[in-house]
Amino acid sequence: MSGLNLLENQGPEQYQYSQSERLMSKTQKILIVLLLVFSALAISSVFGAAASVSSAFAGKAAIERAGKAAGELDFDTASKELDVAEKSFKRALSRSRLMVFAKPIPWVGKQINASQGVLRVSLATVEVVRDVLGVARQVSSVAPSGDLLGMLNGVSAAQSYKDMPKETKRRILEELSRSIPELQKLQIDVGTAMRAYNAIPKYGLAGPISDALLPFAQTLPALSSGLELFVPLASVIPEFAGLGGQKNFLILFENNSEIRPAGGFIGTYGVLSVEDGDIKDFYARDVYSLDKNLEKLTSVPVPAPLSRYLGISSLYMRDANWPPDFPTSSQRVLELFKMESSVDPEQDDIMISGLIALTPEIGEDLLRVTGPISSQGIEFTPENFRERLQYEVEFGFARRGETMGERKEIFTELLDEMRNRLSSLPAEKWDAVFSAFNSGLDKKFVRIFSNDAQTQKSISALGWSGEISAADGDYLQIVDANLGSLKSNPFVERNIIYSITKTSEGKNLGTVKIEYKHKGEFSDTVTRYRTYTRVYVPQGSRFIKAEGAMLNDRIKNPELKPGDVDTYQEFGKTAFGAFISIEPQETGVLTIYYELPESVANQISKGSYSLLVQKQNGGWPFALTLDLSFDKNVSFADPSEDSSEFGDGKYKLNTIIDQDKEFYVQFE
Repeated sequence: MSGLNLLENQGPEQYQYSQSERLMSKTQKILIVLLLVFSALAISSVFGAAASVSSAFAGKAAIERAGKAAGELDFDTASKELDVAEKSFKRALSRSRLMVFAKPIPWVGKQINASQGVLRVSLATVEVVRDVLGVARQVSSVAPSGDLLGMLNGVSAAQSYKDMPKETKRRILEELSRSIPELQKLQIDVGTAMRAYNAIPKYGLAGPISDALLPFAQTLPALSSGLELFVPLASVIPEFAGLGGQKNFLILFENNSEIRPAGGFIGTYGVLSVEDGDIKDFYARDVYSLDKNLEKLTSVPVPAPLSRYLGISSLYMRDANWPPDFPTSSQRVLELFKMESSVDPEQDDIMISGLIALTPEIGEDLLRVTGPISSQGIEFTPENFRERLQYEVEFGFARRGETMGERKEIFTELLDEMRNRLSSLPAEKWDAVFSAFNSGLDKKFVRIFSNDAQTQKSISALGWSGEISAADGDYLQIVDANLGSLKSNPFVERNIIYSITKTSEGKNLGTVKIEYKHKGEFSDTVTRYRTYTRVYVPQGSRFIKAEGAMLNDRIKNPELKPGDVDTYQEFGKTAFGAFISIEPQETGVLTIYYELPESVANQISKGSYSLLVQKQNGGWPFALTLDLSFDKNVSFADPSEDSSEFGDGKYKLNTIIDQDKEFYVQFE
């Protein structure tokens, strides 16, 4: 029966035999499988296959013992067991080569090749585990074995970051930084294991071999993607934690209720000083208290749309996040911060190492972790954080008897208490804090920039840089700039339709239709939505026409004369910019028509199409409809369209863009 079970997972090949031939063939396969099992030349499973020879069994047992020892932080024993496992797998692989005489037999040869493949993956995995052990050994050296093991077992789950000794924080950062070469080697070895796994045929294998592959199918891709995150993270954390000396970071509190190209309006800024994982100093101030210093200096050239629609003649730090590419925007903000603070008697002359930008969403998420926080007698919750804080710094300060210069003190007090709450959280809640920041980074409500080139490269690898990314195929990003619309953005719903059609000349016509639904009412904080919108598309795209562009809003342009469209070549893209204004309770539509470049046509001609849609930094999620027509039938798409749309030359999809998203289409 065991021999028959091994034959149940044969591949799709079908052969016609007479009854006697089929019996002979089946008997032959059973005998060969039994020979493989009982002669110690059969398929071995590293992580739980049903049948294995003694040497592979020995390797499997050694791996299990190594895991048990590592869990107890007995790294010397774990290392020795890995050596045993490696020798066992090598011995099993060597013995399997004795079956070379059976490889010409079609089905059996396939099983032998697959079994050898499993053993090669096993050997590569031993090296991966050895790398992990090396990193674990380094990390464990930070604290006594008992203390670290206690933390791992949840004994110290109530310990807070504030309670952690300074020396422990420093050593953790040192070991994390020191482990980067080992992590990079681990990444290479995981790649080797992945290639060995991918070389094994996945169909027509005996049941035990298929079972032996399952652990690799589940763990190797997860480990690979995890390392893609952790390797650059190991470079970023020590830098932003101030390992080896004090580091100072400019913090921008951006209000995306008044959206700007690289985030939100910069109403408050702060300076955070850290050293070896400890916060040495932090303060936050009203941006206007710094910007007033620019009047003592020469004026700074201002982007044309800011001059045209806001009437400003010089660029201040509060408006410096005009470039939608966050690294470029960050450098511009830092330049103005240095310029303005150089003549500010209240501002210390310090070296800034990088920049962190935050929108209210991260505050809401952190309040879900810390619980409600009161500042100046007012309780802030995730539900009221944005609107209540906005009201208090715009209007409520006068009721409290504060001056314009004091109006942000309620925010400073709130930040101080939140920082105290977060540092006092028990270890069991740290994951919730990490999740909040990770979500904020992915959705571009948190963005970071470093003046250190290597750290910035790691930030980019993590996808946290907020940069306008390169794209092999098609590309789209819609960038709004609220210009004189107060805090109207929460009340403006955007729906975007992107379509591709063929022109009579056979060119690919791209059409971006942006529908703005203003659901607000005129109030102290809400007015008509005035936006200078830029549409970023592949470089080389040719503008054809626009509909809905306005010269100005209906107050300054009562005849509603159409406006011009500006064309830019920047950040490796072509961009089309236009102004539009939408009254409360009305809908406005801006449509841009353009011819896609030959690079997109060439990709389609080669049998595929790809589209990268990037969400604006700090931007609100929006609905996106794709209606893409090709002159070839679609055979595969990711994400997949509705099944009712299958089988034609169109790709139709409705989705929500709350972070960067890629789309891929393959043709017959």
